[in-house]
Amino acid sequence: MEKHFHQELEMLKTELLNMAGLVQQMLDSSVAALINLDSSKIEFTNTTEHTINRIEMEIDQNVSKLIALHQPVGQDLRLLNIISKITNDLERIADEAVNICERVKHLIENPLLEKGFLLPQMAELSKEMLKKSVDALLKNDISVADEIFSKEDVLDGLNRKLIKDVIEQIKRKPEITELALDVISISHRFERVGDMSVNIVEDVIYFITGKDVRHPYDRQDRSNQ
Repeated sequence: MEKHFHQELEMLKTELLNMAGLVQQMLDSSVAALINLDSSKIEFTNTTEHTINRIEMEIDQNVSKLIALHQPVGQDLRLLNIISKITNDLERIADEAVNICERVKHLIENPLLEKGFLLPQMAELSKEMLKKSVDALLKNDISVADEIFSKEDVLDGLNRKLIKDVIEQIKRKPEITELALDVISISHRFERVGDMSVNIVEDVIYFITGKDVRHPYDRQDRSNQ
């Protein structure tokens, strides 16, 4: 019975990693659509969202089933808990990728807005954070955690600067207000991808160490040990 449980647990983790790979592809496509103003990249993101939603429901059902049937404890229970939480964060990242594409459609239709260099910079940073958090999950390796936390601070700073710059554009050219708000929305979406990437690596830390590091002072305590 225990061997069968761990086989199912490994299959569940594999399904989670497959989901993570699809979400990364969705984010990559939404970034490509933004950087190149390429509407052909949007379709993949929109169609894949339905697959992500289905996988999320399947994983949640299997997690509930394994907990009910086997009543796991210790690290096995922690793994099931983080699988459920990470699944939710991945689904939310997929939603953000779709939301980015919706805003990019407006920019493609109205290409005269100054987007500057900050949005592409945020896009690449959010992609890096997601990749590193998924790698941490894949390898059970939390050595990249502090790097991800640092990147979150950089991403937050870029978001604040972008908002300030866009507001200045609106003051100079009030007619671009609606499009400028699209740019601010995209910036916020990338910030949210960063936040959820942080959530993922925090969950990996919890699985490996049993410690909850969701708050900055806890992260500092962990770094000093």
